Amino acid sequence: NIGLGYQSLYGASAGTTGNYNDAFGYQTGKSLTSGSGNLLLGTQAGMNLTTGTGNVYGGNSVARCMCNGSYNVALGYFALQGSTTVSANTGGCNIV
Repeated sequence: NIGLGYQSLYGASAGTTGNYNDAFGYQTGKSLTSGSGNLLLGTQAGMNLTTGTGNVYGGNSVARCMCNGSYNVALGYFALQGSTTVSANTGGCNIV
C-alpha cells in the first residue's frame, strides 16, 4: 500500500488486511481497511471506501461516499459521489 497526502489510507494505519492500494491526495482512501487493488487520485477520492476492491477513482471527491463498491471506474469532479448516507452507497461494476 502507498498513501501520500494528509490522512491518505488513514484507516490502514490501524492494520489493514487489504493490499496493493495506491492513494494520492488529501484524505484519499481515509477509511480503507480491507479493500485491495484500488487506485485513488485526488482530494477525498474514495474517502469512505472500506472494503472495495479493484476501483479506479480520479478527481476531486470522486466516490467520496462509496463505502464498499468494487470494480468501479469514476473520473471527474464529484463523479459517483452517491448520497451522503455512506452505508447506502455499495454499487459495483460502474463506469462513470
